[in-house]
Formats: sequence, structure tokens, C-alpha cells
Amino acid sequence: MTDEALETQEIDAKRLKSLIGLTAGQLGPRAYAAINGLLLTLLVGSHQKSALGVTFAITSGRLLNWITYPLIGRLSDKGGGKIGRRAPFMGISLIVMGICVALFPSAPSYWALVGLIVIVRQANAVLTITGVAVVPETVGRSRWIKTILVMVIGAVMVSVAIKGTVLETWDQSKVSTWSAPFHLAGLLMVIAGLLVLFTVREATAALEVAQRDKKESKHLRDDIKVIFKQPGASVLAAGAFIFWAGIGGTISLSALFYEKECHASASAQTVAGVLGGLAAVFLGIPIGYWIARRVKRRTIAILAPIGGTVLLGSQFFITSIWQSVGLSAIGAPLLMAYLIAIGPLMARLLPSSGGLGERFGVLLSPFTFVSVVTGFMASVLVDHMNHQYKWIWLFPAVAGILQSLVMIGLRIPEANTKVKSLKSLRKAIKSFRLRSKNTPSTLIGGTVTAEDADGTLLFDHIRNWVSNSLDESINEEKREQETKIIDETSN
Repeated sequence: MTDEALETQEIDAKRLKSLIGLTAGQLGPRAYAAINGLLLTLLVGSHQKSALGVTFAITSGRLLNWITYPLIGRLSDKGGGKIGRRAPFMGISLIVMGICVALFPSAPSYWALVGLIVIVRQANAVLTITGVAVVPETVGRSRWIKTILVMVIGAVMVSVAIKGTVLETWDQSKVSTWSAPFHLAGLLMVIAGLLVLFTVREATAALEVAQRDKKESKHLRDDIKVIFKQPGASVLAAGAFIFWAGIGGTISLSALFYEKECHASASAQTVAGVLGGLAAVFLGIPIGYWIARRVKRRTIAILAPIGGTVLLGSQFFITSIWQSVGLSAIGAPLLMAYLIAIGPLMARLLPSSGGLGERFGVLLSPFTFVSVVTGFMASVLVDHMNHQYKWIWLFPAVAGILQSLVMIGLRIPEANTKVKSLKSLRKAIKSFRLRSKNTPSTLIGGTVTAEDADGTLLFDHIRNWVSNSLDESINEEKREQETKIIDETSN
């Protein structure tokens, strides 16, 4: 057997083990997500009756995350060792998270629980950044979508298992029955962390990307200047921050709102969350796309937030969680239409320098900060209003009005006023996934080139595709106008 064949087999075996490890690694975040919102909020609420106290516990780690995200990204970009740049960060953070999550139900006091949450939040920040960056550096950018699909299958199984445990064991009136989902999630995270450490290995070509990231110096101020030179950048950024500020006012306390105001148990909230997700997929996406194709972008940018104000403001008056599910089903198409219409314009604001970890960290940082601030504001308001949790819906309702007013200032070239078909998007995905002739399309076959291992090209490709797509529309309109003038002159 030739040396080349031996090398190919070795690469295949390493990538197969890495794929198993990556899939296991995603089981950890899914397990954490399953307990992080609803279940953790209810657990904290059993220790602390003050809305401010609950918000402080839930967001205590995020008080630091808006600073640590970029730092973690940069540290992992410039790190490296025998098992790669990302795997050590992922594996250790998963193990730490698993141990702490398993200890959540047995925390003897409120402050002990807060301490555990802070540790978990910081470990999760590490996992979030490195978990995104590791995929292209292990299997290649051209196989990114296939890898994510494999990982999602495992993640869904974990989510179903934990939700099933909640439905089977959780008694809202007995805190002693709340331990099972936390213990299961913790165990899964520890196992996932060990599998990542022993199996995930970056492609050899990723070393070239790592060396480049170590040498590259990044100046955030210069990057911000480049971003805000884009057309409409200040309006789009302001709109995004206002939107996320409104959401931040409800994230920490919505579970307690449904428990206190709507008398919904964890089981009922779990089922409602699943139904809301299904509504977003099967109603939001198709109807939202239909709206985006027929209504001008600027009109959607102004009216969709107003629609959100009406729907989220209506939450103030509901008495049943199923009424909330109905409102979310109505609002899903508006949200999707907004994302489809305005998302491509906002893609121009993606960070343009640094390694993949640092770019992702810089992207997350400001949104984390603004959501924490409004979360605390909402908790203070709830406490001031004698623990009436319905007041949290004031924040997204007001944010919708402010966002609509800001979007009035958005100016879009006439050629781009409406969303075109998905033809250009399909073309962009195809070009993004182009690989060399010597690289097979199988998930575990062939080699990974340095270009294929460079995840930063995802940011560059999206930004360039958006710019080119919008510019092509403008040029096409100019050509049509010139043709029309020529025809009129000839006649």
C-alpha cells in the first residue's frame, strides 16, 4: 500500500473520531440549554423571592461574559498544543459545567447557587466560542453544514431526554423532585467533555490558520471604523441593540411570569416552548418569506417592530400560557419577515478582522451587555410593582416602538427595496462549499486544505455575498434604466 494511501486512511480515521467527539461535544450545550432558562429560573426562585435577586443570580455570569467573550476568543485563537487549539478549552469547560450543574439542586443557599452559576456561565462562554470555531478547523468549512446536521441529531435526542425527565419527575409543589433533570444534564456534560478531550483533533492544515492567527494583531477601534462605514450601519446597529434590549428585559423572568401570573408548571412551560418552536418553523418561515417577498424592506423594518409591540404588550393581559403560545404563533411570521428582509443588510456589520474565535466573541459581546442591563432594569421594576411579573413585557413593547422610530431613518437603494428570490442565496451557498478537485465530498473522506480549515472565511463570505448581491441589484437597475433610455431615444 502506498504512503499516500496510508496517509489518507490515517486522516479518515482521525476525522471519524473527531466527528464522534464533536457530536458528543454538542450534547453538552444542548443539555445545558435544556436546564438553563426555565428550570434554572424556577430553581433560583425557590431560593429567592425578589425579582432583582433572581435576575442577579441568572445573569451574574453574563455580567462578565460581555468582557470575556472577546478575550476567550482571542486566547483560543492564539493558543495551541498537542491536541489542538479548541479541544482543551471545550473538554475542560464541559466537565466543569457538568459538575456544577449537577450540584445546582443541592446548593445549600442562594449565594452558593449564585457561585455555581457564575462558574458555569464562564465555562459556557468558553464552550460557546470554541465550539463554533472548532468545526471548520476539524472537518473543513466545506463539510460544515453536514457536520452540524449530524451534531443536531444528537443534540435533539439529549433535549428530548431531559424534557421527558421533567415531564416524568417534576412536581411543581415539591422542590425535592427537581433534581433529576439537573443530574442528567450534568452527567451528559461530563461524558461529553471527556469524549472531546480524547477524540477531537484539528486537521493538520489548521496549523497554518493557527500560525496566522497568532501573528495577526487586531485593533478593535479600527475594525469598528470599517464596520460603521457601511451604508446605514448606525441605524441597523441601533435597531439591533434596541431589539435585544427588549428581549433582555424578559429573558431572566419570563419563567416566573408564567409560574406566578399564569400558574403554569415547568411541565406546561416545557410543552408550550416546544409548540412555540414548531410554530416558528412551520408558520414563521414560510409566511415570513411570503411577506418579505411582497413588502418593501423599509416598510417591514418599520411595521414589524410595531406588530411586536402589540403582541408582546398583549402579554401584559394574558392569564394562560396557551394564550402566549397563540401570540407567538401570530408573531413568528413578523419576526421571520424582519430577519429575512433586514438580516442581509445587517450582515455587512460582521467583524472583519481577527481569528474566528475573536470575531465571534466580539459579535456576542455588545448584545450580551445590553441584555444584562435591561434584565436588571426589568427586575427592579417588578420588585417596585409588588412582584407583578407582567411588567416585564413593558420592555419589549417599548423597544418595539423605539426600534420602529429608529428604522424610519433607514435608507435603502431603490434596486434593493424588496427581497429577491433565494436564487442568489443558493448560488452563494454553492460557491461557499466549493472544494478542490482532489477533495471528496464525503464527511470523513479526503484531505482538509488550509483554506478549507479557515472558518473566518464564513464571515468574509457572508459579508461579501451581501455586498455583491446588493450591488448587482443596483447595477441591474442601472442597466434597465439605460436600456429604457436608449429605446426611447431610438423611437
